[in-house]
Amino acid sequence: MPMDLDDIEITGIENYPVTSSLAYHGPPGTGKTSKSAARVGTLIRDHGYEMSDVTWVTYRRSLARDTLTRLAEWDVLDPAELENPSEGATRYIGTAHAVANRCASIGEAVVEPWHRGDFCEKRDMPYWTSQPWEDSAGKLLFRVLDYLANANTTPKDKAAVRECPHIDDLREHWQGDLLDAWYDWEDYKAQYNIIDFHEMLKRPLEEGDSPGRPILVVDEYHDVTELMDELFRSWMDEAEIVIAAGDPHQVVNAYDGASPSYFENLDLPTVLLDTTYRVPEEHWALATRMLSDAHTPPTVRRDSRGLVNDINSPLFEHSDENGWVRVPGREEQGSPGWVVDRHGRESTLFLTRTRMQADGIGAALEAAGIPYRSQPELHGWNTEETDIRLAVHNALQKIEGYSPTNFGYGGNKAFSAYTGNNKNPTDVSLQNTEAAGLLEATSAHDLEDTRSDVNDLVDELRDDEEGELTLREFDEHVTKSFWERYTAGANSVSRLNKGPFGTGSSADREIRALKAALNRQEGPISPDSINCHAITIHASKGMEADDVVVYDGVSNRILREIQSNDESRRNEYRTWYVALSRAKKRLHVMRDAFAWTNSIIPTDLQSAAQEAYEQGHVQGDLPGGGSA
Repeated sequence: MPMDLDDIEITGIENYPVTSSLAYHGPPGTGKTSKSAARVGTLIRDHGYEMSDVTWVTYRRSLARDTLTRLAEWDVLDPAELENPSEGATRYIGTAHAVANRCASIGEAVVEPWHRGDFCEKRDMPYWTSQPWEDSAGKLLFRVLDYLANANTTPKDKAAVRECPHIDDLREHWQGDLLDAWYDWEDYKAQYNIIDFHEMLKRPLEEGDSPGRPILVVDEYHDVTELMDELFRSWMDEAEIVIAAGDPHQVVNAYDGASPSYFENLDLPTVLLDTTYRVPEEHWALATRMLSDAHTPPTVRRDSRGLVNDINSPLFEHSDENGWVRVPGREEQGSPGWVVDRHGRESTLFLTRTRMQADGIGAALEAAGIPYRSQPELHGWNTEETDIRLAVHNALQKIEGYSPTNFGYGGNKAFSAYTGNNKNPTDVSLQNTEAAGLLEATSAHDLEDTRSDVNDLVDELRDDEEGELTLREFDEHVTKSFWERYTAGANSVSRLNKGPFGTGSSADREIRALKAALNRQEGPISPDSINCHAITIHASKGMEADDVVVYDGVSNRILREIQSNDESRRNEYRTWYVALSRAKKRLHVMRDAFAWTNSIIPTDLQSAAQEAYEQGHVQGDLPGGGSA
């Protein structure tokens, strides 16, 4: 139940009224976004401002939607604005790139991965890799160029090139001229009339474009880059009231050029939010124990108790030739499926240090038939690459049981006599996206039309995402054999045309995940209902869950870096501080899941918590722990 505006304590208001500018230093769970929203809501309700006076920069689109929904619930925003938030009064509430794009009215298309792949291919430079976590000369080249762009410079700046954390990796793969490659890439973009993401930020900075609104809120300021900082400061110069929210200890994008110094150097009075409403005592003790190895943790009060489980995980095994040759089964104690079955009644967040580990967690969830969200390059149920899986799953769930043995099948190819088994085909419709996916995955001899005609129909259906097809309408495009072959739920999967699911091992994995989900799920899956995530710690910024499963372990390379470089060490411990402070109820620390990693989380969690209390970094009695 969301809190009313009047129920939110606006920290710092006694010294800095809502008409003042300030920076909120908000450790995990202290409500920096809620308190920023309360200030904005009060300005609109009580001080004559309107929604059209607000610019609000968020880290991800979902946070922008959440902010708008909250303001609507407080009656300071017309709910009708939520129908098209990119226009009207709310058009400057969104991610940095979205707001900058709307300011400058940028017309060029944004670079896609295939553009970068094509550019590298023309230079005889490898770009694509068989796995998303693998490096190539092309990927590393763009990682360096992106880092320099975020630092608001170019390869002409030799000092910046030397400081780039990716330059040594690039030189191991490629020894070409970096400046020449940069010039060539600029020419390529001009030829195709495309721009990089960072140019969406640079364009309004160069041309002096700004939202021009009196209220400016920038959330997650601790993770901005030099380019972002320069842009935001230019907007601050035109604003009457500025609210910057961040936490210097939660920087997770340092390797992309982010630094807490930009937040710390803001010329704004800083208010510490000193009460965490989410992070339980036990979790806070462990998180600050990790942070104290390289930083001085903040002192924060907690008002809830939680549970820390220290679990020996079953082993994940991977080979370059065969992929994941072993992932823990659902019945194995400590497996991802076991955690969801035992604890994941509300929301579950699986966190790993690397994408390869996150992919292994995803593979285990797939084998257990559990839908999950992932980063775009992985295999979750929320990516463009896996849209076909979700569509076909939902379509097969809906048509299960509608076989000619249960229904009369007249000469007009439509369902006729209903047999009275409580499954009336006239009650069922497929969303256009579901119908399109199922038609694509149907074998050609089960289609009434030619494959070419079906492909045209699929395009039409996808252009009208909101539309539906009844089963009678869908039946016009398939033969009687379709209903004999594809109405058996999971048992129909082996009859599908694999082509739409990709090629080789990738298609095989999609098919296995689809079949396992059909065996487990009892109906269609709504994307909004997927409350399980398998992602890297770096992708968890701003997220929380009732159950958080953190996989202990860093690679040999990361271990060498933190042993030899103080800045890498500080960045690494900030990362684990973020991971260990995401849970609202239960924190599960998984040990020894991946044989190629080295432990980094203290092995005796109770001793770690005790030490944290004795050092005075937290307040209260010694927390209790737990074991699964």
